[in-house]
Amino acid sequence: MRVRIIGGGVAGLSLALALQERAGVDEVVIYERETSESLPQKLGHGLILMENGVSALASIGCEDVLGGSKSLRRTVMQTPSAPLRDEAMGEVFSVTRAAIVEGLRARLGAGVLKLSRRCVAIETAATSAGRCRVTALVFADGARELIAEGELVVDASGWRSPLCAALNPDFSRKPSRVKELVTSTPIPALAERLGDAFVKTVFPGRGIAFGLLSPTPDRVIGFLQFDSERISPPSRGASEEALRDFLHGLLGDAPALVREYLDGADLSTAHVWHPVDADIPLAVHCDNAVMIGDAAHPLLPFTSQGVSAALEDSVMLADTLAVLAHVGELPAALAGFAADRREDVAVYIDQGRRILEDFVETCEPSTLPFIDGGASKLGEHLALPAASLSGLFVALDVNGDGRLDRDEYGQALARLGLAGDAERTFRELDRDGSGGLDLGEVRQGIRGEADPSSSGLFRVRGRLSPRGISSLLGALGSAVSSALGRENSRLEGHTTLTEGRL
Repeated sequence: MRVRIIGGGVAGLSLALALQERAGVDEVVIYERETSESLPQKLGHGLILMENGVSALASIGCEDVLGGSKSLRRTVMQTPSAPLRDEAMGEVFSVTRAAIVEGLRARLGAGVLKLSRRCVAIETAATSAGRCRVTALVFADGARELIAEGELVVDASGWRSPLCAALNPDFSRKPSRVKELVTSTPIPALAERLGDAFVKTVFPGRGIAFGLLSPTPDRVIGFLQFDSERISPPSRGASEEALRDFLHGLLGDAPALVREYLDGADLSTAHVWHPVDADIPLAVHCDNAVMIGDAAHPLLPFTSQGVSAALEDSVMLADTLAVLAHVGELPAALAGFAADRREDVAVYIDQGRRILEDFVETCEPSTLPFIDGGASKLGEHLALPAASLSGLFVALDVNGDGRLDRDEYGQALARLGLAGDAERTFRELDRDGSGGLDLGEVRQGIRGEADPSSSGLFRVRGRLSPRGISSLLGALGSAVSSALGRENSRLEGHTTLTEGRL
């Protein structure tokens, strides 16, 4: 399988490496809009990488990209006049975005990253089964690249995703009410005083907060969060003097650490971030393409989960592709991945909105600083046993003869809660009329090579991911343990998360 990735940020780079590390996919190309190997100065300044993001990097062998970054061990919350709480943090890092991007880029093979390749549009067409597939990528220079059968397109280009626009033409993402003004400045003395703490000052009833953290021994990141319905953002291209007046006007009564930062802040680095507040679009995938990271689910800045969630996407998508035995199963795999991630990321979206509501509506200084790794499903995913379609088949094959007879098929439907016209669908899937379904016929059904209207067991088309297969196996109850025992001793060519190759 060849994978084309749109966007060479953290999501796109980590996916390329995850595909190599966890799925054995080496034929990958990344299209990046930047024109130079040198990273732009304002590459997002920095971020808080939560525990799940750290775990995701470790799972693709890239944890050492954090080697030059500082651990965050404490969260300090305060108002201008009083401390609120001082809490320990888990395995969390303060990281410059450039450090992650440079570290991941360094691990790419030659020729993977294609610069000056900004994808501006995606062409699609209907399939014979009435679904949709990507047929071509269109670039800013007018070039057009056709997508061959068996290729996968992954859009990791951010919330202005061309794939999102192609699959959801009427979908729009509204601006968030809360904006951020972010700067970063070398101030070694202040960086030393901050140490391993993330310090956030909230101003009750005023719709503003200011955060400080230090990603390196000499650099400090300062960010202002403000309610744009109460406070107008600085104009685009505002001078450093205007930005300084804006900040001092809002933060004149801030604690000493904040004032010290403002006095020395390099406002030439200032960036006003306009986040979006949006639900996940109705379609995040089609038969041969899928969105990850901000392209699928831009998160509110309160969550501190944007990059960590993108890293989760990369690991889970790679593992989903690793269980495939044939590229014809790709549509079902992408459907399973998308369903899993829609469920997972909905938690981040919901909690982020709760924090936003608290920030703008209450006068109490109770604003939470982030969503920690406890909300993540990555740990659960990484703990799953190796799960494959062949394993599911063996679990369904109660008598162990290598076929699903009518009784086994009917029992499977009942156990899986997929009641339907068992006899009709069995006949449709039993293409050779043998009275039993072999693994090849099962795979044909999953690939859509059988009648696409078939119901029953083959609704697993939408659950062909490691988590989906594992949940189906779990639903089989007591039949699973004996069937898996037979598989381990009998089945040859069993596909696992690490052995699968496309």
